Order: sequence, then C-alpha cells, then structure tokens
Amino acid sequence: MIAALLVVALQQPTAPPPPPKPTMQSPIAKAVVQPAEAAVTVGDTLRLSVSAFDSAGRPYTDYSSNWFTSGGFFEGGVDSTGLVTGGSTGTLNVTALVRPKTGGKPVTAIARITILPPPAARVDLDPVPTKLYVGQSMLMTATPFAATRPVTTNGVSAANVVATIAAPASHHGT
Repeated sequence: MIAALLVVALQQPTAPPPPPKPTMQSPIAKAVVQPAEAAVTVGDTLRLSVSAFDSAGRPYTDYSSNWFTSGGFFEGGVDSTGLVTGGSTGTLNVTALVRPKTGGKPVTAIARITILPPPAARVDLDPVPTKLYVGQSMLMTATPFAATRPVTTNGVSAANVVATIAAPASHHGT
C-alpha cells in the first residue's frame, strides 16, 4: 500500500515554475555630463550638467539625477546640483546617476575634473641676476609663491630655468 502511494505520488505532474518577473527596461539608453573634462584651480567652482537620451538618441527629460565623487578625499567635492568645488591639486571623478522617474534601470555618466594649483603671486629667482648682457644666458632656480606659501605641484616647488637676454628692437629695426 505504501509502495502504491509512493508510485502514485511520483507520477503526479508537478506545477511548472512561475515565469520570471519581467525586468523593466530603462527608457534612458545613455547619459552625458557636460563638460566631460575640465580644469579648475584650487577653491574655484564649476557647474556640471547631465543630459539623458533614449535608444534613438532623442533627449529624454523625465529623469532625476544624483551626483557623487570618487578618486580621492581632498581633491574637492560636488553638491546635489552638480556644482564642483576644487580642493587640493589632483583629479576628481564626478559621477551623475540618472534615474527615469517612470522606473527602470539607472544610467551613469562620468566627468573628469583636474584641480590645478593656484597661480603664482610672485616668483623668486636664485641667484638674483645683477647684470646680463644681450645674448648672455644664466642658469637660475625659479620658486613660485602663492599669496601665503610656496606653490607646489606634485611635490615640486622649484624649477631650473635658463634666462637669455635678447636685444630689444630699435625703431630702425636693428
């Protein structure tokens, strides 16, 4: 009797597995951040914008976006509106995460922002030239300074330069 029940149970058809849940395709095929590459100096700001496009390349406007940074902790940041602020020198990768408001998979776009050192307020030369004649050259070290400190780029704060004095042209062209 038990063997008969076991045979009957084994012969019962099993229910088919449920169909897989349909995945919602995103109406957004591509997102683009403008500008995709830019450079700002330490402390400056730059406004980024993001645009979304459908699979036919047409603009898609019904989306929301979030902004994130990666690549370092000190290079700067981005706020919720895409405003980038330069921190220290280096490279900042800014990502826009674009989500369709109607649902679907989000799409990302990336901008690469280079943070440059501030311009030099003055440049000290060593040795200080006292006399140079036309055509004469002199090897010097140039050290750039910001308003309050030496300017450094990747740890380099001074560079060797060669100064050559050229004769000014006279009103006769000689």
